[in-house]
Amino acid sequence: MKVRTMYSRAFQLLIAAAACSSVAGADDYRATALALDPVVYFSLDEATLADPAVNLAVGASSAGATGNGTYDAAGPEPLMPPLIPAPIGTSVRFGDNTLRTPQQITTAGATGYTIAFWMRAPANPTGPINMVGDGATMYGFYAMVYLLTDGRVRAHAQVDSNFAQVDTDIAVTDGAIHHIIARFSQPALATNGLLEVFIDGERHGQLVTTRNNIASNLARLYVGRDLREPGSTLVTIDEVALWNRALDATELDLLTGFLFRDGFE
Repeated sequence: MKVRTMYSRAFQLLIAAAACSSVAGADDYRATALALDPVVYFSLDEATLADPAVNLAVGASSAGATGNGTYDAAGPEPLMPPLIPAPIGTSVRFGDNTLRTPQQITTAGATGYTIAFWMRAPANPTGPINMVGDGATMYGFYAMVYLLTDGRVRAHAQVDSNFAQVDTDIAVTDGAIHHIIARFSQPALATNGLLEVFIDGERHGQLVTTRNNIASNLARLYVGRDLREPGSTLVTIDEVALWNRALDATELDLLTGFLFRDGFE
């Protein structure tokens, strides 16, 4: 299912400008994502592991300096070719190690959360591994996106006293570049939530689940393996964004519509 909505005039102008500036208009992706006011946005353009991963997000919902990240001393490989087409910056390849925020940030809010990033994996992991997610213990998390041993993507969300999860119906370990969105929506006064995963602009997994109050929960954000799982593989990740709210359909289409409407790669 593609996300399709009517655009405001401003949205139409932005999409038209993007379409004219490159084959897919993806050179405006970073600016578009930042304009939607994420809590954290990691470009993963750092030249060495000694450099802090700077949170580019701005605005009332951003995590500020506490959203900056720290790379493990060994394992991640910076200065990989960028994954976002019409190339922007660089990307980072993760193996057994990770990038993490030194302090806790608000990863989920009253309406849920949204995680978006680009990834490339040439092989299935030896065990489930985190790509982008939060938490410090096996069950202490609120928003996570995993890569499974069969190459599919799994999204987790804390629901009531337990958790909900949904797996995609396709694998992403084909060595190609993929855009991933995981969204948990829990509208105000609703009794149910919706956990979804979008790959390259198409919804490939959804689960209706009982709503819980996950507003204002604090957790440390991890990019790459979060050291809670035994599995590993080489996964390249780029342009990581986290919103502590569920982006609406128009916002999702703004992120992906002009990239994938006429195909990608």
